[in-house]
Amino acid sequence: MKVRLAEERDFPGFLGLAGQVEHWFGPMVEDAGFHDAVREHIHGGAALVAVAPGPDTDVSPGAGTELL
Repeated sequence: MKVRLAEERDFPGFLGLAGQVEHWFGPMVEDAGFHDAVREHIHGGAALVAVAPGPDTDVSPGAGTELL
């Protein structure tokens, strides 16, 4: 597993993860404030992603990744 700073290309993965937990924490995916907060943390270097290297996962810079 590789942990790296999140990039803008990871934003859809954060929304996907948020969609999986909305029933516990309330609506986020359609909330513009949530989008702004995620992007602020991504651009500020305060968001991390963990990716599992494998044949279907490209962990190189610029590659899209699915969040774990």
